[in-house]
Amino acid sequence: MIINLVTAFYTSGFVFFRIMEIGSLIVAFPMHVLTSFVACIFMMKVAKVPWSLLAILSMAALVWITDDYILEPIPSSQQHMVVVITGANSGVGFETAKALAQNENPVTVIMGCRSVTKCQAAAETIRATTTSSSRDTNVIPLQLDLSNFESVHRFVDSVKVATFGVPVDVLLNNAGYVPLWKEASNEYGLDPSFTSMHLSHHLLAELLVEQNPRLRLVTTSSITHHICGFAAVLPNKALGKIVGLINDPGCINSDYLATNIYSPINYRRYVVAKMANMLHASEFSIKHPESTSVAIDLGWVGTSIQPWMTGQVSFTSLGWMRSASIGIYPILQAVLRPSVDLPTDETSISRNWSQQGGVTIDTLGNIREPFSYPWWRGDASSEKMKQVAKELWTKSTEILQQQGGCTVCQK
Repeated sequence: MIINLVTAFYTSGFVFFRIMEIGSLIVAFPMHVLTSFVACIFMMKVAKVPWSLLAILSMAALVWITDDYILEPIPSSQQHMVVVITGANSGVGFETAKALAQNENPVTVIMGCRSVTKCQAAAETIRATTTSSSRDTNVIPLQLDLSNFESVHRFVDSVKVATFGVPVDVLLNNAGYVPLWKEASNEYGLDPSFTSMHLSHHLLAELLVEQNPRLRLVTTSSITHHICGFAAVLPNKALGKIVGLINDPGCINSDYLATNIYSPINYRRYVVAKMANMLHASEFSIKHPESTSVAIDLGWVGTSIQPWMTGQVSFTSLGWMRSASIGIYPILQAVLRPSVDLPTDETSISRNWSQQGGVTIDTLGNIREPFSYPWWRGDASSEKMKQVAKELWTKSTEILQQQGGCTVCQK
């Protein structure tokens, strides 16, 4: 009895935190998953194998398959790549910087961090773990405070000096934080989380793409932005109403852009910021036809963004979440894949980026169209979200032109 209860509890947590890996596996290998499910039912009903044993074996197999077996090798970097990473001193940003530094071809990694001290310490750690085969890698820590637009401008100037004028090849917009329940508006009269996680990243991308029209923008999101789509498929009295989404599918709309970005009292601000990241990534290559844009659907990854994600006994150590070193796999695919290899799977090999916009990469490294999961429908449909992306771009540009000193931002 106790074993069954413990197994049921563990399985529930496993499914909750691994839902995106499970979903990606079903989409990529539907017949394999169906066959495995039928086999489990057969063994439980006919062979009388305890369900708890089957559950444990199934979870172990899923972790091995999704975190190791089916993952393709990480591509080698192009010669003399310059990659900028925001939020690079910890978590996903740090692990990505370290992996790029250890790539077989030399990479210049610009680490953008709010704290100079933490950034320098992280850079030293990476240098200490860099192998002799990649000793030419240049890891450069620079201060970047995304709560301040002037800091973004100074950062871009510092990047230009540090690279001796060589333009940036890839920008990884990664930095993020979980905002407090209530915060005062910032110096710009805006929601601080919307400013730091979306507007400053938008500004940074515009300043860098001005220097290199062929810039690749890689944006990290998380499973949380999918909450914005669930409202479109849930009944009025179901979960959607509980979390306050049933009357707000998509999370971002005209009303939000008109009022809520100035009033930081929304308890879903992290979710909304991640939604804004996805919308921005979708629209970026439409506005900049020579560029490519990839949003990363990371799922749950164990980082230091929340206190409960760390510690000796954590969701990562329990196997519920991917570790940051494994979770960065789709990011490395997005950063290092040649452009010609990006539009695969659901997309065309001759993708017209200026018309179709950016793509997403799921937890297994597969290319998907944005908002293509079945819950993105109705008022949160793919077409509706593309229209919202244009509205968000227009509003963001207006703010950055007026308050962000962005002379290169265009609607």
